[in-house]
Amino acid sequence: MLEKDLANSLREIHAQIKVAKTLGIALKHHLDGKVLEGARAGEQVLLINRFLRTALVARESMWGYTQRFLTVDSLYQRMADSGDLPTWKRTKWLEDGTDHDTHAKDLIPIIHGHMKTLVQHIEVIEKELAKAENRLQMERGEQASTEIMVREMIREEEEREKTLTDDEYMDRLIEENSEEEGKWDDEDSEIQNSNEEPCRMTPESEWARLEKTLRELEYAHQYLPQRKIRWTSPNKRSDVRCTFCASVWHFSDSCPTMTDGDERFRFVQRRKLCQYCLEDCDPNKTCPRERDECFYCNIIWKVKSLRFLIPNDNGHHRALCNIPNSKNLLKERIQEVKGEMEKMERVF
Repeated sequence: MLEKDLANSLREIHAQIKVAKTLGIALKHHLDGKVLEGARAGEQVLLINRFLRTALVARESMWGYTQRFLTVDSLYQRMADSGDLPTWKRTKWLEDGTDHDTHAKDLIPIIHGHMKTLVQHIEVIEKELAKAENRLQMERGEQASTEIMVREMIREEEEREKTLTDDEYMDRLIEENSEEEGKWDDEDSEIQNSNEEPCRMTPESEWARLEKTLRELEYAHQYLPQRKIRWTSPNKRSDVRCTFCASVWHFSDSCPTMTDGDERFRFVQRRKLCQYCLEDCDPNKTCPRERDECFYCNIIWKVKSLRFLIPNDNGHHRALCNIPNSKNLLKERIQEVKGEMEKMERVF
């Protein structure tokens, strides 16, 4: 029974020694900038915390099993010396009891060396963690400033909201965005009409492009334009009903009964309603609203890396837009861009 306990303690001690060695290699890669290069502060804090937890657990486990081994080994020796256990059994255990050296006098210096290294690793990790947490605080400060700005913009928008119907509301939004949209159209036209031979991007410029795209995607994932889903909409005319639930208390775009853009689009198709005005239009005539642009699509169009989110459906009423429900698509695209960056890292 004593030998089994000693053997188990030895296995655990050497297992923690392996953990300590692996941690040392991982920490070296981190300090060389090969692990978290380009990672955001939150990712850095997460990984460095894992380093710290691994180091602390390895240190405590190694120390705990060492104490247990020394206690049981001392008891075993005393019992052999007093004749309570055969001396030959103790001798045999010391010679070939396990795959590891069973002599305490040889084991203690080994453990002491690894414990000392672990303590040094922990000190380095704690310093790295403090740096990463400082960077995270700075990022959060920048993010908080952005959030305040966005909230202020939303508040100002709500104060200016004087619209009575879905269509009138969209008219005003399109008018506000038309000037900016025209600027983007002009820029796109200049690019398309250029006679210059396109130049091949250098690895540095391609990396910068991917970084910019990733930042835009991550920002969009956080601040994707959302619908104001609510049962009652301010300044709502009582004679205009919601297309999806027939309520007179909210706009169609704010309907809480049916919130997904794709589901709404299928609903309109099943009812054979017009996708531009949500009414029972004459299909043989052009809807007066066909040229009206979707508020959500207009916002996304301004950032080229996000244009893949815009539905290819020849236009639609803003209440049918699926951009507010596109976070999963953004996640997939973010992973694709990260994959491209990882490939570049392996090549260069």
